[in-house]
Amino acid sequence: MAINENHPFSPENMPYDTKMVFREKISTLIDGREIGFSILVVRGQKDGKTLVVCAGIHGDEYEGIVATQEFFRELDPSRVRGTLIAVPIVNEPAFFAHQRESPLDGKNLARVFPGDSDGTVSEQIASHFTHSVLKHGDLFIDLHSAGTHYTIKPWVGYTIKSGRIQQIQREAAIAFGLDLIWGSPFLPGRSSSGAYLYEVPTLYVEMQGSGVCRREDVNRLKVGIQNLMCYIGMLKGDFPKTPPADFREIDHGEEGHLQVQHLSTHHGLFLPEVSLWQQVESGQRLGTIYDAAGTILQIVCAEHSGRIAVLRTCPSVAPDDFLATIIPI
Repeated sequence: MAINENHPFSPENMPYDTKMVFREKISTLIDGREIGFSILVVRGQKDGKTLVVCAGIHGDEYEGIVATQEFFRELDPSRVRGTLIAVPIVNEPAFFAHQRESPLDGKNLARVFPGDSDGTVSEQIASHFTHSVLKHGDLFIDLHSAGTHYTIKPWVGYTIKSGRIQQIQREAAIAFGLDLIWGSPFLPGRSSSGAYLYEVPTLYVEMQGSGVCRREDVNRLKVGIQNLMCYIGMLKGDFPKTPPADFREIDHGEEGHLQVQHLSTHHGLFLPEVSLWQQVESGQRLGTIYDAAGTILQIVCAEHSGRIAVLRTCPSVAPDDFLATIIPI
């Protein structure tokens, strides 16, 4: 396996039956630190489709990073038709700072796509990832998790689109193999904004998170990546073709924006009174925020009926922190 720092990134020029690591250098900070990301490429024995996989858009989400690295190490190029392109850690500044957003500009990388090559560090990363990596894809999947402060019911999602892209996204989401699929309205700034510039169908996955990297979640992601490669003909093998029981598509509103529901109005201590994926009714008590003396500051009630898809696990909260997300399913 070779390391290649030539530019521009051109996986189609790699030899067949090869693994290679590329380094995308974006800029150098005044203190000498390099901004960039590593690209892992497996080129199979024959031409075929290209799957792009990324993780580490947020620096505190680890399951996708480990799954991407392990899948690359374990994949035999001789079994592959086409090309796998994987970026395990897109947002290295955030990852090495152990936090969601970049410490260099304070921006959420998942809100600045397709980026700006002359913008802030996060905007430059988004631009380079879009125009150096995403443009090569026939299908793209972005691996996320709940990070350090929340837990999430695992699901595979996509932005509602019309025509060919939507059909591929729906079929690919089913093929990935999780038991919840959630198609939601387009929200600008996410990695899909970059992929759609090149008409690349896009999925994203959310795993449990809570600041840990569960082996079962890593393994589920690796199986899902393999299923997608089977779906687009890169590997031989079966994959799910029937939607799970929990399948939802909605093309309007802000349902896919997780951070807008059940906001804290105080600094305090949040104690949830429900559990992940519990069915709740509108107005049902979800939890309570207390002050330093234990006095109740806020009783948090369900804004609508459905299941708890995201729940805050970090007790310390500040105003405008979201505490729970309910999916009406």
